[in-house]
Amino acid sequence: MTIEEKQLLLIDLCSRLLYGVVIHTDWKNVKLDRDHCGIGVLYYEHYSEEAKKECGYNVNDFSIIISGCYYGENIKPYLRPMSSMTEEEKNEYYALEELSRKKSNHGIDILDWLNRHHFDYRGLIENGLAIEVNENNNPYID
Repeated sequence: MTIEEKQLLLIDLCSRLLYGVVIHTDWKNVKLDRDHCGIGVLYYEHYSEEAKKECGYNVNDFSIIISGCYYGENIKPYLRPMSSMTEEEKNEYYALEELSRKKSNHGIDILDWLNRHHFDYRGLIENGLAIEVNENNNPYID
């Protein structure tokens, strides 16, 4: 994963915490929510000399740390493609767009709505940074 991809993933995960995003890690699925909102980074310079040798990272690299735990480099959120929006969701989305234009809030309500419904509006799925939610692997259905 490139540094740019990690940065995009970090930004995306932070914006979804309030809504309980599920991520796939090297070991297991983890639900991130209000109780797990400690997302941060561990930069290369903070690694021990032993870890630097073992990992072989470069100076500009960093790891994403969630609630103080390192889950590996293959963190991927489960997200829905925009094309999976139902008719009911489309109506709600378009109503929010109209309201947002009137309120001039720069689309904040729309972004919150997209995050709450786990939509991939940043293209993470097509770039291999997220797992597409479908009827066979939907971790959001209880």
